[in-house]
Amino acid sequence: MRGDAFAAFVVILESKGLPAHIIDEQKLAMIVNEERWDLVPLVLAWLIREDDEVKQAFTVFSDAAQKCMANLRAGSVKAANKRATEILSERYRGVFLQAASVYARKLSTLEASLDHLSTLTLAELESLAAEEDDLSARVAAISMKISDEIKRREAKKGAKAKDEKLDPVRQFARKLANDGNYPSRRQAVFAIKADVLDYARTLDGVSLSEQQAEKTIDGWLKEMPDADSLFGRKDGGGR
Repeated sequence: MRGDAFAAFVVILESKGLPAHIIDEQKLAMIVNEERWDLVPLVLAWLIREDDEVKQAFTVFSDAAQKCMANLRAGSVKAANKRATEILSERYRGVFLQAASVYARKLSTLEASLDHLSTLTLAELESLAAEEDDLSARVAAISMKISDEIKRREAKKGAKAKDEKLDPVRQFARKLANDGNYPSRRQAVFAIKADVLDYARTLDGVSLSEQQAEKTIDGWLKEMPDADSLFGRKDGGGR
């Protein structure tokens, strides 16, 4: 584009009787882009100022030279940006691979020691979870959640087993209450408490706390299908 504009400019100069060798394309482009008008030969400067055809041709060349320079600069910036992006990508890739390697080694170590996590105390697990290392903290947190869930299920299972063991005592208490004639559930509890405790002591593997006996027996009687009609409603629902 710039070359074509310069060729047209030279043809017009020669038509005006000015030899083309007085200036070359590179030098004229430098003069335009750097605005070094003091370097323009006097005869050429005079023609550009006085001759409209030469002025127009010079304007076309100037525009082409400036666009060419802008494209070169844009290309340089683009190339520089591309290289910078490549360098940054390589750096991030290196950091990622290094971090991945560290985490892989740590995960391998933690997995190898999973069998020993169950032997750690709660304080040791909490200490591990409090460490700044994210992977260790996550593994510890998961371990504690698993441990809590196991304990919860074991407690639930234990409570169910205990309840099943107490079933004969529960049935005995309900039979005593049903056979008696008690105006309220509270009076029934007080009346049968001693007999229920004595019966519980005769059974192997059954434990009924004397301190909690009243509350436990009251709960059993309250759950009886005919509790309301059996104990009446004299003092607030049989109490």
